Amino acid sequence: MLGIAMACSGVLFSCSKSDDIQADDKLILQEDFDTAGNVLWKTGNNGTITTAVERGWFVVSYNSKDMGTYSFWTDSNIFPVNQKTGSVEMLFRHTAGHTYDKAGLVFWVINNQDYVAFTIGEKEYRIFQVVSGQTTNLVNWTASAAIKGKLNEDNKLKVALTEEKLLFYINDQKVVEIMKGAITTLDKIGFQMSKASTEVESSTFKIDYVKVARE
Repeated sequence: MLGIAMACSGVLFSCSKSDDIQADDKLILQEDFDTAGNVLWKTGNNGTITTAVERGWFVVSYNSKDMGTYSFWTDSNIFPVNQKTGSVEMLFRHTAGHTYDKAGLVFWVINNQDYVAFTIGEKEYRIFQVVSGQTTNLVNWTASAAIKGKLNEDNKLKVALTEEKLLFYINDQKVVEIMKGAITTLDKIGFQMSKASTEVESSTFKIDYVKVARE
């Protein structure tokens, strides 16, 4: 990812708790992107980045031959104030771009200079923290057979915060756990994608759903 420019933007969100999620007392929110007006993140087009809700997917497209990274996240917290543990799960699909492209969850987002990311590529995953714009690997790029690396394959990522640890899952398989350190909440949560090759004109990822739950 060396040499990739960073372009980040905080995004307001609106969400509602539908009646059907009340049966699971651990579930705080589930966003399925079924309607344009009931989404976690705003949609728009700044000329390079397009975000839209289409047929039950939140679609993010990087429309430039240049390489670059784009992040977005909720403007407000989702977890209850006193909730010290919890999890975020997201299923997404890489539908256009290059095999070098990367994407994943961002959490504990304070701003575009301070956050933690759990990202995957074609065959490997990485966990890193950005503090005051400086990046530190919490887990270096690590191969995992749990990753589905072809275009149009679905990958499910989950991060769970316990009282002592952070647990990371890819397609329901726990790949690593680390001490949580100073992290006290997963809020704010979002998505990051990296277009990592100039050989293609654009890159697109589609997010199927996001689940936020108590642990």
